[in-house]
Amino acid sequence: MIDVRAASTAYRSADEEARRAAVAQVEAADGAIAFLVEALGDDGWRVRKEAAARLAGWRDRPRAAEALVDGLGEPDNVGRRNAAIEALVAIGSEAVDPLTRALAGKPEHRKVLIDTLGLIGDSSGAAALEPFLEDGDANVQVAAAEALGQIGGAQAQAALKRALGRPAPILLALAVLDGLNRSGAHLALADLAPLAGEPMLRAAVLEAMARSGDPNALPRLAAALADPGRNVRESAIRALADLHARIGEEEQKRFAAALPLDPAAVQALVQALLEGTLGVQRAAAQVLGLLRRVEAVRPLVLALGDAELREPAARALVAIGSRGLETLVALAPDLESRLRAEVYALLPRFGPQSAEPRVQALLYEALEDEDGDAAAGAAIALGEAGSRDALAPLLRALERGEPLAGAAAVALGRLGTRHYDQVRILISSRGLHGPDAPYLCRVLGACGRAEDAALLRVALGADAPAVRRAAAEALASLPLEGDSSKSREIDEALLFALADESAEVRAQAARALGLHARAMTAEAVDALERAAHDPEIAVRVAAARAVGQIAKAAKSPRALEVLRRLADAPEAAAAVPALEALGQLPPDGDDDARLLRALAGEDAEIVKAATRALGGRAGSRAAAQARKGLEIALADRRWDVRCAAAQALGEHGAPAHPILYAHRSIEKDPLVLEAIDGALKAAMRR
Repeated sequence: MIDVRAASTAYRSADEEARRAAVAQVEAADGAIAFLVEALGDDGWRVRKEAAARLAGWRDRPRAAEALVDGLGEPDNVGRRNAAIEALVAIGSEAVDPLTRALAGKPEHRKVLIDTLGLIGDSSGAAALEPFLEDGDANVQVAAAEALGQIGGAQAQAALKRALGRPAPILLALAVLDGLNRSGAHLALADLAPLAGEPMLRAAVLEAMARSGDPNALPRLAAALADPGRNVRESAIRALADLHARIGEEEQKRFAAALPLDPAAVQALVQALLEGTLGVQRAAAQVLGLLRRVEAVRPLVLALGDAELREPAARALVAIGSRGLETLVALAPDLESRLRAEVYALLPRFGPQSAEPRVQALLYEALEDEDGDAAAGAAIALGEAGSRDALAPLLRALERGEPLAGAAAVALGRLGTRHYDQVRILISSRGLHGPDAPYLCRVLGACGRAEDAALLRVALGADAPAVRRAAAEALASLPLEGDSSKSREIDEALLFALADESAEVRAQAARALGLHARAMTAEAVDALERAAHDPEIAVRVAAARAVGQIAKAAKSPRALEVLRRLADAPEAAAAVPALEALGQLPPDGDDDARLLRALAGEDAEIVKAATRALGGRAGSRAAAQARKGLEIALADRRWDVRCAAAQALGEHGAPAHPILYAHRSIEKDPLVLEAIDGALKAAMRR
């Protein structure tokens, strides 16, 4: 930090970075606020940004707010004014009092003061704004209405309602309506109807009509769908969707019948679905579904191809019901592959109707689709909606390879929860030794029972590593609650697999042992410790993570002892998951010291794992010590470590503010500065 005189001298530099550094490093002493307010008008946006951040984080925030409000009165330097507004908004509610006192004098720049109160959005500013709805300057009137809409709440809404009841210029009336809509105010349909005849107000009136929750607004909203103005049509569409959510259940059932729609209105909905903004598209999809119009099926199917519209379009198609399903089944074979996959995945959502022969026949045929993704979508649908008749076609689909084989295995697993005996017979007849054996192991993992452990243990001795790996994965998924003998048998089999010649099998065995954490023996913990030093990194990571799961789930002292040794290891593959696991366990003095020691390591991944763990210590008795360690990490030579330390400090809330602000003033890396700013925002929310 430097004093104000030194900062002022450095600030005279022609170099923007030197001026920014002066602003960042000036100490919080007499004269510093005036210096920073002056810097708000700098030619460089980085300097202005830094000055605004320093003032926003000032310890005496009311004093900083007073100086900033005074700075708003300068008419010539737009940069200073905007930077001052940014700082005042960041200060928040503590800036409201100086703003309202300045506003009471009705200065020339009152619109700027009003705009700032609106951006802050604190309800305590509403009373000071109402008189300006009748200001002599039309721009000030509109600004006051907009600000009250941003603030919201009962007092702001009451002021806007009073203004709506008075004769007013169109622009003010529009701003008042927009403010009421923005704040979520409820207006009576009778109060809104007289305003609907004014073209400039119509879109805002329609939005307010929906918020009235009055079903009698439906005919007006329906008529507006044929309006020549696109913004009015789109407001009507959004309003219809909004009104449907607000009316009662009985009115919702009569929604479609109460909407007197002509073909032009339906076409307007379809056009909005295809061409509107995202919010309008979603609302159009919803309304088309509520109307149950079959002609909407094709455009809704096209909307399934858009990730943002997929869910509302799917809900609308399901809402159309059986006639829509009939059209959907007829359309599906001729769609492009991506849309075919989406349609197949959607079919189970039609409930019992998806079990109809025409739907099932479509899905069986789709399993032969040349496009693997489309065929996989059909397989998943059969898993949800298929009967026993789907088992044989899905079993054959395992022979086609990915992605269909993987989807068919998932589907068979789901069907197996309903038709276990039939699935078990099919698997036993095929055996777990062919090319489809890995997929059959997965099926057993999804629907198997304790007695299937014997079959999977045999598969652990298969020639193909893929089968052994899948068997280990499936063994961990079998339901064994209360069957300690079966659990021990599986653990013994997995310990055997932990010495497999294939690294993939060893890693999967370690993961499976971690999933069996509650019943884990000391022998298994020792084996996992040895596996944590395996030549293959994937095995080391999986083993260390498994030890952490055992320590957490089984509360095993032996596992905790091993976990601590792994956390002290110099090699990241074992140390990182061990440190992360320690961070999830209840705070312990020795472990806290271990985490702090890890911050001094040479391996950046180990240090970052320790910072993440210390971030979780915010509520513990060691929180202050954790912050000291994180403060040291925030000065690390490596930018990624500094980022991790900043994010961890953000979890500590207000006590971390001074550390973050201090380092923000000296940090130069833009990514780290971004992390610090994000941490400050996160800390303020805690």
